[in-house]
Amino acid sequence: MLGSHQTQVILAGEITTEAATLYAYGTNFSNLTPQRVAAVVMSGGRERHLIEDTFNAQKNNGIGLEHIFCAHATASKNDDTMMQVAQVLWTLTCRGGLQRLYEWARRATEQGLAQALWEGLRAARLPPDLPPLGQIRFGFT
Repeated sequence: MLGSHQTQVILAGEITTEAATLYAYGTNFSNLTPQRVAAVVMSGGRERHLIEDTFNAQKNNGIGLEHIFCAHATASKNDDTMMQVAQVLWTLTCRGGLQRLYEWARRATEQGLAQALWEGLRAARLPPDLPPLGQIRFGFT
């Protein structure tokens, strides 16, 4: 039981010449048949593993996403959300646009692409007739 929900746990292993790995999957499916176990492990379980790999890369190799310890839980959540949005925008820019359109971007590292984009933004002049900086607030009434 997980709270008031009935849960099942599936343990699956994988042995290769390099390592032995044990995977654990939690599900709310009842009446687990061999076919349902295979469906959980092969579809949803592997997808979750890919998501965890992405978070691990963001924490250790990418944008520096870490647990923020602060006095305001909302500020911590907002920081994590903004870092996730930044990662999505970077992925769309890098892999979705630049690397599909330009040969030089396919040969460059992500760090090289980031440096090239920074230099381009730094060298660009803003038009003089821009509206003043400020906030736009949307009211919901």
